[in-house]
Amino acid sequence: MANRSKTLGSFTPLTRKLPNTRYSQTKDLVEAAREQRFNYVLLVRMYPSTGAADVMLLHAGSGGVMATATAVSPSGGQRGFWGGQIRNPARLERATLKIAKAAMPLVEDTLRGATMRQ
Repeated sequence: MANRSKTLGSFTPLTRKLPNTRYSQTKDLVEAAREQRFNYVLLVRMYPSTGAADVMLLHAGSGGVMATATAVSPSGGQRGFWGGQIRNPARLERATLKIAKAAMPLVEDTLRGATMRQ
């Protein structure tokens, strides 16, 4: 995703070890973005079991949500052995690749909107 966004502006992947709760994860990412003086945070959460991804654009200054979207893979979700989470990294990568391909147009549109606003 970062490679395809180079034509839209300067983007840097931000990764950080996150706490377990979703609110804490989002708050921690926004704080990390503030520390590095980023303007926005594009958060993409993938759910392999449903084949969906949530895309959120957050303002780093306020932590507020600026835009949201949901993408769904046409092939649906995948579960691991006995219906649980996928533990095999190769299977997980295949499942998330399908979701990433479905989410890419939404991510590009969100990034275009952020660069126009900037």
